[in-house]
Amino acid sequence: MAELDAYHQVLYRIYHYDGPNKDLASLRTHADELVARSAALRAAAVPKRFASKEAQLREGFAALGAATAELKTAAAGGEGKALDAAIEKVHTRYQACETMFD
Repeated sequence: MAELDAYHQVLYRIYHYDGPNKDLASLRTHADELVARSAALRAAAVPKRFASKEAQLREGFAALGAATAELKTAAAGGEGKALDAAIEKVHTRYQACETMFD
């Protein structure tokens, strides 16, 4: 899905650059962008070839959206351990969504 790929492009920056480099300003900007990408993902049509998994995908997208909101809140607070945990949670939820397309 193009929307899932767009989400991943932003998550990649957060997970591999912003988080490890403790670049809080960039992380906050990217967290805002990730929230927008999450909304687009939840609103997107599921490809027809995955229609049998639509309910499962929608549930996964909702969980990803909730984790994304938690990341934005954690980024606003800037707390180290809570922020690291939020990044990991978003990454784990993303991977769960991605595997549904296998």
